[in-house]
Amino acid sequence: MWRRRSDMARSIPASALVLVLLLLAACGGGSSSPPPSPVSPTPSSNAIATPTTPAPSTTYLFVYREFGREQDTIWRVVPSDPSQRERLAVIPHRADWGVIPSLSPDGKLLAYLTMPERAFDTSSQAEAYILDLKSGKTNRIAAEVDLLLPPLWSPDGNLLFLRRDTGLDVMILQVDLAKSEKDPDHITTVLEANTGDLQSAIPIGFAGDGRSLYLIQIQGNGDTVLATLALSGSIKSQTTVLRLAQGRGTRDYDLSPDSKRLTFLAQELVGGRLLFRAFVADLVGRSVTPLSTEGLSTGDHLRPLWRPDGARIALGQTPSAGRPGAVALVPPDGGAPSFLPPPTSGFDLPQSWAPDGSYLAVTSQEGDNPGKTWLVLVAPTGRRVTVGQGVDAVVVGWMKQE
Repeated sequence: MWRRRSDMARSIPASALVLVLLLLAACGGGSSSPPPSPVSPTPSSNAIATPTTPAPSTTYLFVYREFGREQDTIWRVVPSDPSQRERLAVIPHRADWGVIPSLSPDGKLLAYLTMPERAFDTSSQAEAYILDLKSGKTNRIAAEVDLLLPPLWSPDGNLLFLRRDTGLDVMILQVDLAKSEKDPDHITTVLEANTGDLQSAIPIGFAGDGRSLYLIQIQGNGDTVLATLALSGSIKSQTTVLRLAQGRGTRDYDLSPDSKRLTFLAQELVGGRLLFRAFVADLVGRSVTPLSTEGLSTGDHLRPLWRPDGARIALGQTPSAGRPGAVALVPPDGGAPSFLPPPTSGFDLPQSWAPDGSYLAVTSQEGDNPGKTWLVLVAPTGRRVTVGQGVDAVVVGWMKQE
């Protein structure tokens, strides 16, 4: 049986928690019951702010999901003061299966994935819904999709991309939100391949023109390839852009703000140990280079994320030499890193930047207790603001203040 997330974290050693945190960002579920309308603001009772450096000002609100056994709550908070929070929605779901949410580019709609009551296969039996955060209206838009891949929005918010993995075939589905679910053309299969040739396909973002979808493809031989999929016209043409790695594990892909570079993790043999290291792929020059390790810890590196200005990459680090794992801000073209304020112990796992770069949302594992995790907003100015406690608090995104 699928277990509640906090139970999963409690049963594993601290050294493996980072793998669980990466999995939990893509795990969960729900039901076909529509959520109620948004309710009035409710103050937080356990928000904690570090009383040191003043919090930076920002015009963005932070949105996160709080898991409940039979319903999840979507909150938005003022980053500098999480006690100022508003409950956007409550979403009922199948017991012990949380929803997998994705906020639209304009912050008005929430796409989410759920598991129906009698479903058992997370790769091909989830359902996708759209929730209008203002009206509270919910519509089912697709069935038989992969729960473990969060919905990906097109830049204009008109299309949504989902995955279906039957075990024999892997497909990428395009949902046209302007069309009714009863319209046979509202879902288009834009990619389909046998799993013997293509183990996995992961849509990660769009080219600068907004008309081509970037896909990570794990091929049958274990190689990782970046491809583009043209979305205009009736024929969907695919082009291989770059081979990222040959026969070794890769993960945590993040496209740069200008869509010209990609950062990701790949396994490397370092000092006799197989570790994850960050790389940068130049999509214009068609080259892949390792991210500089100057000044970084000797352990695994964690989830690289481009800062919104594209000038640096936020890179998580595991604890090393008795020091906690601080997030490093690494220049992509080489040079010494700077560091965000670390936890007192443990490490921070990068999750999402505020669009103006004022805060980085992280999952913070504090100390050696794998059950003691926090959802924290970290500011380059030195401020750490705790928003939620436990692995049940998951980042949804950011929205502009009205």
